[in-house]
Amino acid sequence: MAKIDFQKVEQYFDRDLARMEVENILYLAELSESLGDFNNQGKQPQKSKEQLSKEKEILVLNTKRELKFIARVRRDLIEKLGINRETAERLFKNPEKVSDDDIEEILEIREKIREFRAEVKKSLQESNIDEMIRKQIEKAKNKRFNIHDDWLPLK
Repeated sequence: MAKIDFQKVEQYFDRDLARMEVENILYLAELSESLGDFNNQGKQPQKSKEQLSKEKEILVLNTKRELKFIARVRRDLIEKLGINRETAERLFKNPEKVSDDDIEEILEIREKIREFRAEVKKSLQESNIDEMIRKQIEKAKNKRFNIHDDWLPLK
């Protein structure tokens, strides 16, 4: 009787979680770099046009990346955020030539994305994941291949 090796599954899961954490850290580093240092806010010199355009470009690219991720997960979430194809093309087609009005709209989209992520995080924390994993492991102990699940196991 073949058993399922959950150690491999857990290893893959740990590896992907570590990769996601690294991506999140890189994203936060990009974000903090684009926003600047808040401690020296009063002491910062005026930024040049090149720096401002670079920060706008990073903001647009980060928002575009987040929207692509959400679209990959569930397409209907993009519609809930209030973004249609024409708006997305206008905002993200040419990141170098984004107006200040477009930046305001992008910041509103980013705020909606943050709210959505907070809701998802809260719902995931509320669900009892460990209990669900325990039930699945218990169910898989007597799992036989090519047999209906409702049949009784042979003993």
